[in-house]
Amino acid sequence: MPDRKKKENPAKPLELVLGAALLIVWCAGSAESFKAEALALKVIPEAVRLTYEEKKSLMDGHIYRLSQEASSVIPSGSRVYLFTPTAAENASYYFLKSRYYLYPRKVIDGGSTELRTKELLECDYLVVYIPRMAAYGGAVVRL
Repeated sequence: MPDRKKKENPAKPLELVLGAALLIVWCAGSAESFKAEALALKVIPEAVRLTYEEKKSLMDGHIYRLSQEASSVIPSGSRVYLFTPTAAENASYYFLKSRYYLYPRKVIDGGSTELRTKELLECDYLVVYIPRMAAYGGAVVRL
């Protein structure tokens, strides 16, 4: 049997240098996107020891605590009007989170600009959430 010689394809030095340079540029450019993952590695061991309630409170903050307080007072099956003045950019976020946490109560999105009287009158409860107060520790849950 004849010896089969492997065809060698030596890489050209220019290709190696160019490839290494592109790899370094890509790594440098994507380093910022891995920042959150690197920070999460510090938090994960602490988060494992937290209870479910503590994890939710840590992740969703004041809207979770408000929803928990509201669910302890508002009976299931009630209609709740959620009004979030001063939170125009995040009003839908607060609505979706509160709707999730307050289930099986029906949460109506009151938005953040003005009260809609017709929808408000059809609801059993009104919940007003002011995120700016909550961020500075001024949030008091009163229903």
